[in-house]
Amino acid sequence: MSVHSSVASHIDGLQQAGLATAMYTLTGRIDMPRLCRSFNMFVQRKHPGVTRHHFFWFMTEEGVVVSYAGNSFLLEAVEQFMTKAIKLGIVGDATHNYSGRSKRAFMTLLDE
Repeated sequence: MSVHSSVASHIDGLQQAGLATAMYTLTGRIDMPRLCRSFNMFVQRKHPGVTRHHFFWFMTEEGVVVSYAGNSFLLEAVEQFMTKAIKLGIVGDATHNYSGRSKRAFMTLLDE
């Protein structure tokens, strides 16, 4: 699968998961398998209102960009999780790039 078609399929997944979106740039040490597992467990335990979400990541020159989409409860869950992920050493640092419900703003930032 080409990079272009892979990103396109993730964008479709993001759009189907819900209107609320969040994007972070992760730097330093990043344990991606643990990040994915830990987020899923965190949501199940602490945020049962997040019933469905879509997640994808990609490398940039600045670090790893992670994007989440889901319902309105997702934004608080992602913010809390990123703080916890830094404390647990899953990621070195997480810079908040975007969170909100505007697909246009999210897609503009994603294109950048």
